[in-house]
Amino acid sequence: MKAPTPLVLLLLALLAVSAKADIREDFERPAAFEPDIAFWTRIYTEVGTNGGLLHDRRYLGVVYEVVRFPEGAERPERRQHLDQRREVVRNRLLELARDPGIEADWAEEMRQLWGDGAGPAEFRAAADRIRFQLGQANRFRAGLERSGRWEAHIRQQMREHGVPEGMVALPHVESSFTPYARSRAGAAGMWQFTRGTGQRFMQVDHVVDERLDPWLSSRAAAQLLSHNYQVTGSWALALTAYNHGAAGVRRAVSITGSDDIARIAREYEGRRFGFASRNFYPAFLAALDIHAEPEHYFPALEPEPPVVSNGLEMPAYVPVRALADALDVAPDELRRLNPALLRPVWDGQKYVPRGYPLRLPASVDSLNPQDLLSRLDEDQLFARQAPDRYHVLRRGETLSHVADRYGVSLSQLVAINDLRNPHRVRAGQRLTLPGNDAAPVRERVPADGRYQVRPGDNLSLIAARFNTTVTRLSEINDLGNGDRIFPGQELKVATVTRSPEAAADDDGPTGEVAEAPEKAADDESPSALPTPVAAVEDGPEAMEPLADEARRDGGHLPEEQPELAADPSDYAVGVDGTIELRWGETLGHHADWLNIRTQSLRELNGLRFGDSVVAGQRLRLDFSSVEPADYESRRLAFHQAVQSRFFSQHRINGESHHEVREGDSLWNISRRHGGLPEWLLQQYNPDQNLRRIRPGDEIRVPLVERLD
Repeated sequence: MKAPTPLVLLLLALLAVSAKADIREDFERPAAFEPDIAFWTRIYTEVGTNGGLLHDRRYLGVVYEVVRFPEGAERPERRQHLDQRREVVRNRLLELARDPGIEADWAEEMRQLWGDGAGPAEFRAAADRIRFQLGQANRFRAGLERSGRWEAHIRQQMREHGVPEGMVALPHVESSFTPYARSRAGAAGMWQFTRGTGQRFMQVDHVVDERLDPWLSSRAAAQLLSHNYQVTGSWALALTAYNHGAAGVRRAVSITGSDDIARIAREYEGRRFGFASRNFYPAFLAALDIHAEPEHYFPALEPEPPVVSNGLEMPAYVPVRALADALDVAPDELRRLNPALLRPVWDGQKYVPRGYPLRLPASVDSLNPQDLLSRLDEDQLFARQAPDRYHVLRRGETLSHVADRYGVSLSQLVAINDLRNPHRVRAGQRLTLPGNDAAPVRERVPADGRYQVRPGDNLSLIAARFNTTVTRLSEINDLGNGDRIFPGQELKVATVTRSPEAAADDDGPTGEVAEAPEKAADDESPSALPTPVAAVEDGPEAMEPLADEARRDGGHLPEEQPELAADPSDYAVGVDGTIELRWGETLGHHADWLNIRTQSLRELNGLRFGDSVVAGQRLRLDFSSVEPADYESRRLAFHQAVQSRFFSQHRINGESHHEVREGDSLWNISRRHGGLPEWLLQQYNPDQNLRRIRPGDEIRVPLVERLD
């Protein structure tokens, strides 16, 4: 076969570069953002985490100096060095404000930075806008190399959800492609989902946190970005909504009267629209440029190969040790491939859940659920998860007391209860404790119809194994003395005919701890708690350090994705002091949030007793007892709680479109799609009045599945 000529090789190389560069074509690039993009390109490629740039907060093209920290400097020394350099720049700006024509090399450099139009007022204002941005070049390079593990999967997920493949660059901005990254505000994983937003598309609890799984969370990111595009209308706004929330972006469009991302970034002054939200899109465009042409910025890159693995849907709840033994796979290898499984699973307190998409090494032949069942002993297959145990805090108790009482570690309590601030626990708060008891899956009935009790058995476990109830077992075995059983005892089980579903609804361990520990001394308080680790890491210790370090140093953009980032509903008070009623709200709710009587609210709005109010109606409010910001916080907390309850049991798995037919109502459309709550349908159709739908109208409908 004839070898390709150098010209052909050159053309192939150019085509490869061109194909990769194409990922930028779907994203608008306003000329006004070019200085901002150049700034973020410098942060990502020129300066490492041993330094950064002192710059103007508003005009990123104005960079005063490159700061280099002394080698080996600890945080206090870094802070002192940075404060000194910031003060030098500030004094020079104030000196220019007093005498714009001062002759000095540094003054000439300042004037060139600001241009001929700058005068005393500009220099004085700039003195209060000096900001430091930590460099990220070393982290970005490492992220580029790590991205090879998942890039093909991310691109596939974006394609499947109608999202531009260029979104593969977003994890550079969020976490430097660090799967176990956690922020102080609770965002987690490569895509930095908050708990509230993550629960819409993934399972997020103390047993499984799919935010930490690059494969599962990439699908969720594609779903969220697709949803954001539907409710904002452009990819620039969809990306900004990823950081600022869909409701915040829609509010910015409404207030500025424009969907131009550059105009919004320059003009919008929303309360939460800070540096991160304003710069999120330019930072993404810079990351996209670098990802499209990595060798231009980082020669001699060594991208990691894609992770190759097989998948298996778990047919039952199984202890991870039994699973590793049956598959002949080291537990550490299983843990590396399944980062969504949290510490309670690996510590043996919880089982790998039924239905979980277990990822296996490529060396393990593809298995179906029945193959796995045949490899496992029947006493290692369980029908239910090991139940949780709980402890209600009493006055004076601390987390340390609870940990000592139940023989668990403090870090376990922090992780399993998702405590952002372990110092803030209160009397009456219910803490989840690691559990280690559950009901096994039905066993085959022995040929003689009898079962020999094993050590650790109880009637609840045996009943669940054979799909019956404790009452039925007691009856057919004539058990007395409190239904006590003992190892070696033979029980009749041959008459069992019930289904697993029916058995699961009957007697069984509740997991509730009825007793409270002994009372702690009255002078002990939560403030006496020892300081925990800065962040609880559930991944293997060998994984990359948490990206929270970068956030504390000013590395990643500091503002967080809001808990209700995907909710486009505006819960803010309008400039005229009114709000739009949302599904599930009543006059009583608003009166409570305002600290006034419901009748006062009726009178203010000209409503008689018995008059109803509906979603979409505007309501005038009375802020004589609370500030608008406090009212908004209470209202938002209410909706966050409602949505959290729903998404603790359900997950959005896609969407469809429904064309309204003659006789349709919102109620029967909701029932036809599994009883969707009206507020969720409204979130997918924020610009439609769902109370006034007509034949021919098209409605976006989320496809929701119930979690096991």
